Amino acid sequence: MVFGPARQPTCRAALLGAMLVAACGGEQGTPPPIKGAVLGPSFGPDPGSGPPDCSADAPYDLALFDDFELGAATGWYTNNEVCSTCPTSPPDEFCNIKCKAVQPSPSYFADPLPADRIGNGGRCASRFAMHVQAGSFSDFGGQLGVQLGQPFDATRYDGVSFWARMAPGSTQTAKLTVSDKYTDTKYNETLATPFCNPNTDKVNYREGCDKYGAFVVMSPNWRFFRLRFDELRQKGFGKPAPPLDVTGIRSIEIDYGVGSWDFWIDDVAFYRRRSP
Repeated sequence: MVFGPARQPTCRAALLGAMLVAACGGEQGTPPPIKGAVLGPSFGPDPGSGPPDCSADAPYDLALFDDFELGAATGWYTNNEVCSTCPTSPPDEFCNIKCKAVQPSPSYFADPLPADRIGNGGRCASRFAMHVQAGSFSDFGGQLGVQLGQPFDATRYDGVSFWARMAPGSTQTAKLTVSDKYTDTKYNETLATPFCNPNTDKVNYREGCDKYGAFVVMSPNWRFFRLRFDELRQKGFGKPAPPLDVTGIRSIEIDYGVGSWDFWIDDVAFYRRRSP
């Protein structure tokens, strides 16, 4: 994974629409009603952000992880409480329709995940950001994240930073999480003796992989968020782990829980305060 301004060329993947619903016409192919799923948050028009404080990140050196300026987010993933239940072999067509309906952006089926153009001419020098429209959720919600190809040694940095805003009416409070070798699900799946159980259910959840994180409260205007490593905490549902191992950060994730969501994330980075 490349940090800093250098980027490998990517192509923007088209979002998969919900046109399978129309393609299933006729009594035999009509899917059952989709309970609890809507075509994205049913909010009114988003007027966009007011003028952001473009100098908010000026006091910090940033190891930029992704700015989404190529219109896509290579290596990023998304999942939610509806899509995670859909079988893949063989695929369940009706479940996939429900999955597409509950989170139209970014689509669970897109690879790479597409970024959206920021309205009102962009944010400072940024023109694209990751745009999440999803809900409504009543269980654990969803995630937008990236698995680092190689563990990142963040000992020279203070924490994780990013810009974010929400559309009016969206649920406000999301959570940023990071993982290390003790709490990362994908890493522990590869171990003969995992530290935490990456495949827990609601009965055995106390052995699960419980990432470190902190909540952020978004507003309709773009805001620069900084979360120090030493203020990140495990949620408390899974296996207690040693303090966060900043020598090997393995993932970054935005978790969005119960409710309906329409928010934007941009310029995800590791940060440190710049020397005077």
